[in-house]
Amino acid sequence: MKADAKTKAEILKTLKELWKAYGRKDVEAAMSFYAPDPDVIGLGSGADEVYVGSKQLRKGLVRDFAQADGVKVKLSGVRISAAGSVAWMSAKCTFAAQVGDEKVSMAGLMTAVLEKRRGKWLFMQSQFAMPYTGQTTGQSFPGA
Repeated sequence: MKADAKTKAEILKTLKELWKAYGRKDVEAAMSFYAPDPDVIGLGSGADEVYVGSKQLRKGLVRDFAQADGVKVKLSGVRISAAGSVAWMSAKCTFAAQVGDEKVSMAGLMTAVLEKRRGKWLFMQSQFAMPYTGQTTGQSFPGA
């Protein structure tokens, strides 16, 4: 079910504030947008970037922030749906970062599930995935 205008605006604001905190490399502020639950999940683009629970998610953020400077995140094509206190979203996502002497850009897809608690939308699950480069446009599988 497509989210109503109020829900969409609240979630867009949440996304904007999360990525601002991420860009500042502010672990505490970024963590404030995630539920403190033991089953909160964050999935990154790396094979080892599977974070379950707040402690692991925090370690993932610390790792990200230690490895890059000047991180900026841009979303486009954001789609938001909701049912009651649960919402889900998808978007195209670009990370731009300074890693040592190199500028790095990572384009991918983001999905998330959020829950509204005490008037605030919190991430329950988030994922950033980069398209598989061995797969040609129009093909569902590599080599097809």
